[in-house]
Amino acid sequence: MLRLTKYELRKNIMGTVILFGIIIGLEIYFVISALLENRDHTAMATAFLVIAACVSYFCLFFFGVSSYSKELRSKTGYLTFMTPISSFSVIGSKLLSIFITGVFFVILLSVLACIDMAMFENVFPETQLFTDFLDGLFNMAGYSPEEFWLTVLVNVAIILISFYAVIALAYMSITLSSTIFQNKKYKGVISVIIFILLTLLVSKISEFLPDIYENVTRMGEAMLQIVPQLIYWLAITIGALFLSGKFLDKKVSL
Repeated sequence: MLRLTKYELRKNIMGTVILFGIIIGLEIYFVISALLENRDHTAMATAFLVIAACVSYFCLFFFGVSSYSKELRSKTGYLTFMTPISSFSVIGSKLLSIFITGVFFVILLSVLACIDMAMFENVFPETQLFTDFLDGLFNMAGYSPEEFWLTVLVNVAIILISFYAVIALAYMSITLSSTIFQNKKYKGVISVIIFILLTLLVSKISEFLPDIYENVTRMGEAMLQIVPQLIYWLAITIGALFLSGKFLDKKVSL
């Protein structure tokens, strides 16, 4: 599976490099604007960086899903899925490559965010007053700044975990349309409908998962807080990949 993962990473390297180049270009724009103390351009650069961070994950979703869909619809699918390598390894390698790329961008964006915030407050000292104001609001609401950021960290972790589960659901939807509904004229539309319905269903069920702590104040509590969500979304991911592999092994016709 590791060899397949390397192949998947190479296959999407151009898109990854383009995203990386855009983010670095925007970061250079931010640094130059901040050093020149140009508020308007610094604000614009910040907004563009936030947008680029969001777009990058939509792109990762697109890379993974479009690659899988294309292989099931083209002759490359025959070469990939008819080899002695199991379908589970093929699908797992695709998800693992997305995970590796995703971790890379999370680390990159997190480092840049820390650098940018420190630079912003250093160049524009008055923004520290706004930070102090926010701290005051948190205290008035009964939240410490540490508790607030831990809550943000927990929510980001859940978003990332669920993100990969949604990709697994997309794989399963594409697999179903290419196996059970392979002779249907509108199988592409069917896969989209299946994906939307499955995503809505699992998202609705996730709302009923229990919260271990009402308010998170420590890192240990933050880690325990995401356990139910972690187990749930991992179960969804594994279940979707298992079903996709089973259908491919038994019903795929390329």
